[in-house]
Amino acid sequence: ASKLHVIPNGFDEDDFAGIEGNPGKDFIISYTGTLADSYDPEIFLYGLRSAIEKTKGIRIILHLIGNPSESVMKKAEEMSIADNVKFTPTVTHEKSVQMLMDSDALLLLIPNVKNDKGILTGKLFEYLASRKPVIAVGPVDGDAAMILKECNAGKMFSRNEEDKIADYISELAQRKLNNEDVSNDDESFKKYSRRAQAEELSKIIQELN
Repeated sequence: ASKLHVIPNGFDEDDFAGIEGNPGKDFIISYTGTLADSYDPEIFLYGLRSAIEKTKGIRIILHLIGNPSESVMKKAEEMSIADNVKFTPTVTHEKSVQMLMDSDALLLLIPNVKNDKGILTGKLFEYLASRKPVIAVGPVDGDAAMILKECNAGKMFSRNEEDKIADYISELAQRKLNNEDVSNDDESFKKYSRRAQAEELSKIIQELN
């Protein structure tokens, strides 16, 4: 065991250099990348609908950037929240980062598959770098949940916590309506930069000499 070292994925600081966010008047929750049926987004959509219904004075929008499955869009229509779902086809990585920065919160969905507790996508680390609060759905005792808690970067909800998801969305939207900053001011996320990871790898190599 002493010979094993784990360095997780991370984000490139240069991707975010000089990019300023410009959120509009609506409360925007963005999701970037592929959104397949295995990501099991239904519980989030129910929570979103509840938040939309009970949050007054500000419009809540889910912005899907990339390639969502047709079933997701169909489900939004069935739930009568299609007007609150915006879709943007796949964009360049640079544009994707800008859209993250222009958001108020970010959606992270851990695929509902075997061994989901160990899933850490590159998306998570870019989300950390954006400093936007993350609304995540997946195993609450998994690795992604641990990192979100460690970095004070958002909350992980299990796949049966519709009410808690709705409450969190509504809380964040209300804070924006009150002109409160919802961004994360915790610096813990910096340990997941590629620079910090390269330094960690360098230390491990030096210890071998």
